[in-house]
Amino acid sequence: ARSQLPPCGLGPPFQRDDPAPLVDRANNARYIVEAILQHDDTRAAPPQVRGVHHRDGEVPPHLEYLMHWLGPMPDSWEPHAVLVADVPDCVAAYEASLASAAGSPCGAVAHRA
Repeated sequence: ARSQLPPCGLGPPFQRDDPAPLVDRANNARYIVEAILQHDDTRAAPPQVRGVHHRDGEVPPHLEYLMHWLGPMPDSWEPHAVLVADVPDCVAAYEASLASAAGSPCGAVAHRA
């Protein structure tokens, strides 16, 4: 009787699982930021009036960033306050890149809100 297994090299290719989320001491899942794709502060923006700016360069209270996560996690909008606490270097790199219109690859670990 012949084996029903396919000859070596002819079966389906080896599939590797994506990395599992990290877990901190408080048992909260943490995810690795691959990039900040864009931001949105439209909910916090005042009505469109010529010459209106945020006073003192303040961050709008509803500022959110579209995050691209390493692995199978779908992109998600995350609040500024959470990201500044978890991955301040990524936020700073993204904000610095806005002037040059470049992305913000990062590789830092963050907590999803």
